[in-house]
Amino acid sequence: LAQAPDPNDPEALFAEAATLFTRAQNDPALRPDAMAALQRLLDLEARPEALHMLAELHAEDGAYAEAATFFARAVDAEPRRPDWWTQALETALRANDLTLAERLADAALLLYPGQPALIDAASVAYTQAERFADAAYALQGLDAPTAAQFERLGDAEFARDRPDAARAAWEQSLTLEPGRASVREKLDRLP
Repeated sequence: LAQAPDPNDPEALFAEAATLFTRAQNDPALRPDAMAALQRLLDLEARPEALHMLAELHAEDGAYAEAATFFARAVDAEPRRPDWWTQALETALRANDLTLAERLADAALLLYPGQPALIDAASVAYTQAERFADAAYALQGLDAPTAAQFERLGDAEFARDRPDAARAAWEQSLTLEPGRASVREKLDRLP
């Protein structure tokens, strides 16, 4: 029988939690045990890795509001992980927590202005929050935007009453993906 870790030893608790987390990735039935182990550690010490693991488990269970909260705590505790910021932002959007998504987008773009995945997620958050100027500004920072990103840029420019800029962005979208019907419809509605 394996001995239970000392409940006052964060390293032992983390080792147990990390093992359970890894096993839960392959066996969803172990998620409650992994979550409980992570929570025991977090009750003792707010370790960023544990926050992140607990967020991932909640996301895998479809509990996006809880996942977003733990991802946000993880990036607040360990801001030097751009991939965590992307996960936090995308999960906040899935949870429909626009307030959190905006806060994460603002902070993430200040820390990592050139990260394409962050820019994309931030532009979605800004568009949903009707912060069209911020969405357009973020998207203009991409080196190689996708058709969907050009479409979103066009949408943001159109919402800002800039039809020429919207047309240019939508035409770029069609250059990359000529069969994009949604963009053709938008262009057809322009004067």
